[in-house]
Amino acid sequence: EARESALRDERVVSLGTLAASAAHDMGTPLGTIAILVHEMAEELPEHRFPESHQKLLILQQQVDRCKQALSVMSASAGEMRAESGKAMPVSDYIDQVLNQWRTHKPSTKLNLFISGSVDTSANIIAERTLTHSLINILNNAAEATDSQAGIEFHAHWDNFILNLKIRDFGPGLPPEFVDFAGHKPVKSNKQGMGVGLFLTYTTIKRLGGTIHFNNLDSGGACVEISLPILTKESMYDRHTYG
Repeated sequence: EARESALRDERVVSLGTLAASAAHDMGTPLGTIAILVHEMAEELPEHRFPESHQKLLILQQQVDRCKQALSVMSASAGEMRAESGKAMPVSDYIDQVLNQWRTHKPSTKLNLFISGSVDTSANIIAERTLTHSLINILNNAAEATDSQAGIEFHAHWDNFILNLKIRDFGPGLPPEFVDFAGHKPVKSNKQGMGVGLFLTYTTIKRLGGTIHFNNLDSGGACVEISLPILTKESMYDRHTYG
């Protein structure tokens, strides 16, 4: 287990280095594209070319979104520290994650099922890498699922554990993902999915949680995640030693 953890850490460091390098290399061509799109929008004014102008505006928005994502990636690679997270009530954190995910998939139907403990003060470490991991799983589910059925998000917690289930109603995960998802980057027909699941798995494990990928007999795939609730003792230890 220690050897596998060391290998995962080595791969994550390598991926982080590649991500920072890619963010730097892509900055210049994205800037060039943004300038050209702006110039084309001026050459094709809306009153004369309404359809073309509207398409260029959409393209400009997508370029801006790419630049923003690269900025976040560069900043995250520069930080690389778990203490960037903060304690947050579980219910507030779930709302934050889902609201942020909605900016990526505003049209996807989401069925939300939440049952919490009586103690509404239960906290969790709201870390940026955890948020990105959950959004990555939600995005994968949204892209795989049947559009009419949407996806399901189940959350239940007590004073010790937060359990999450994210399921879709698509064709299910390929066998290679069920067998190896998270343990190492695997090739995927959908670009980036294997690496994304690997980083998600590593993040959950680093935070003391567990993650399992399953294909359901009734159809679709389900990702089950368990994360530790922040107890008073762990908050004290974090404040004292973190």
